[in-house]
Amino acid sequence: ALPIFYESPHRIAKTLSQLSEILGPNRVACVSREISKKFETHHRGTLEELHTYFSTNEPLGEMVLCVSGAMPVKKKGKYNEEEDDQDSLNYQNSEH
Repeated sequence: ALPIFYESPHRIAKTLSQLSEILGPNRVACVSREISKKFETHHRGTLEELHTYFSTNEPLGEMVLCVSGAMPVKKKGKYNEEEDDQDSLNYQNSEH
């Protein structure tokens, strides 16, 4: 599942920090601003990278935050190279 949050520009840095603590700093996410408007922008990266960016760059406008799902964890001793290759392809082909 892809969690989607509508967030205030005044709270986006704090929200990214909290999600980074809970979900892990390397979880991939996208913050979109002013969707379907003239000045639409998208910032993609890890939760940690996005937190750093929005802590130093004051955000303006309507904010939408999309957080990727967790990557599958391989069970110990159950490595399947074919599955791993498919997981890598799915991740590379997804927009993030």
